[in-house]
Parts: sequence; C-alpha cells; structure tokens
Amino acid sequence: MPHDGHGDHSADGEHGPDGDRSADGDHSADGEHGPDGHGHAVGGHDGHGHSGAGHGGHGHAVGGNTGHAHAAGAAPDALAEMLDLDAAAMGGYLESVAANLARLAPDARTVVDLGAGTGAGTFALAEAMPEATVHAVDVDPAMLATVAQRATERGLGARVVAQRGDFDADEPPLPAPADVMWSSGTLHHAADPAALLARVHAALRPGGLLAVLEMDDLPQPLPAGTGPDGLSERLAALSVGWSSHPDWAPTLRGAGFELLEQRSILDTSPSPELARAWATAWLTRLRRHASALAEPAERDRLVADLDAVLADGAAGRGPLAVADLELTSGRTLWLARRP
Repeated sequence: MPHDGHGDHSADGEHGPDGDRSADGDHSADGEHGPDGHGHAVGGHDGHGHSGAGHGGHGHAVGGNTGHAHAAGAAPDALAEMLDLDAAAMGGYLESVAANLARLAPDARTVVDLGAGTGAGTFALAEAMPEATVHAVDVDPAMLATVAQRATERGLGARVVAQRGDFDADEPPLPAPADVMWSSGTLHHAADPAALLARVHAALRPGGLLAVLEMDDLPQPLPAGTGPDGLSERLAALSVGWSSHPDWAPTLRGAGFELLEQRSILDTSPSPELARAWATAWLTRLRRHASALAEPAERDRLVADLDAVLADGAAGRGPLAVADLELTSGRTLWLARRP
C-alpha cells in the first residue's frame, strides 16, 4: 500500500512479512524478509539494529527485524526458516522478474542483490544470468553464511559472493561498476533512501538496471470469516498499514534514474500445503509476540484464540486445515535505468 512518506508501517509499527524479503529486507514473521528471502517481522529487530519503535520514521515493529541487521536476541534458525517459507509460498514472481532483467541486460557480468537475506533473489538472478557474478549484500553474518553455504551446495560458489554491507553507513562501498542491481523489500528500511539510491546510481555503469520491489499487501493467514470470535478479521485489522511504502518513482527520478516500468504483481501460493506451513509459522510468531501486538485487554483473548487455531491445525481441523487454503499478496515493481 504505497504512501507518500515512510511513517509508521503498522498497528504496532511493524512492516510485513516480503521477498528479498528486506539487509536488508522482505517480509516474514521473524524478520520481514519477504518471499525472496528478505523481509520484516514481528519479533526481531529492525534490521538496522534499532529495536522497539524503530528509527528514522520507519516505525519498525516491536521486536521486529527488517533483515538489515539481525540483532542479538533474534533466532537465526527460526528467521531463516521463515524466510525460506516466504520464498516458497510467495516467491513465484522471482523467476519472471529475474528473467526479464536478463533479457534487458544480456551481457550482464556484475549483479548485486541489495539485502540478500537467505538468498532467494540472489539465486534467481544467478540462474537467469549464468555468465554473471552475483554479489549477495547483507549486514547479517548469519544470512551471508547461509547464502555462501547454499551457493556451494548448488555449484554456484564461484559465481555468488556473500558480502557484508551496511547501506546506511555505506560500508563497504557497493560493488561497482554493476550491470544490474536488485532491491526487494529493502529500500524503505534505509535511513535515507534518496542517499542510498544516489550511491546505487553511482555504482551502476551507464545503462545499468535497477529493480526495486516492495510488498503492498500482507498475506492473511486465515480465510475470511474463520477463527474464534472473528479472529481472521482481528488479525487483518492488526496488519493495516504494515506493508505501506512510498511510491519510489519520484525518488528514483530524483536520483538520476530513468523509470522504465512500474507495475503491480500478484503473488499466489502454489499449494495448500505451502500456504498451511506459512500460515502456521506466521501465527506461531504472532502468538509469541502477542504482548507487543495487542492492548492488555485484548492480549489474553488473542493468545487463547491463536492457541486454539494452532492446536486445531495440528490436529487437522479448523481454518488451517481448509482443503483449498491459499495465500495472496501484492507487490510493486519499479524498473529503472541509469542513463
């Protein structure tokens, strides 16, 4: 849901679950790395290392983690699992967007994934551009270790470089000159997005491409009208504004980019089994952080209702056991070129 500032992104100041996911970012219940392995979350820290209410007007959630810098106290294994579920359940767009970039930049040799998370975007880019070296940049050493290990397992160790980078501090400088840069669920976490885009512009070669993706709508884990005492609607109300972000078109133009395309993408989970796994993981994390999500008068009821739905799901009944369970979410793509 675009808006004209950074503001407070949710009822509790959190961003949603996305893609590349957000080092930095997309969306997940444990650290909004999104479907492509980045993300935000209920229950971590805000990626820049700022916990609680966030910083810079972004309003990163209580306990959330944007994937910029997975702070002490987070659960790396649980976060990585959530990001992988995000990618499996809502990352169908990755292949087509990466393929389009490969078509537009057939001679690409240096590609940069800004905020790689667990690497779903990184590997989509590496597969689409088999002659390119893909730099997976993230501030979290655990995420970088995961990307490096998976690159080796996939036989891509020579072409995928896991590289630490703090976008706000510009340390170290971005790989340059780059042919293609990818930012999924990352840009709205930057303390100064315009400054980051200026650095991206400088790092791209003339004619180089930048793909920016942001999640617009948080997937709802329960079918409408299900759960005790209207739980599905109560959860939807908690998520209002959670994935809001600016329209990046003016900022891209202000940084010197030529905007080639701006369009909406609809993600749909490929199977009820994946939807169920994602919804169960997401509800489990919501339950863990209920104290940060609800007022005291609502908290106990929310916990009891989440416990009931999760127990029913484990027993093969209730809303999580719906045969045709499906997740849907939307995102916006901005495709830009350095003239």
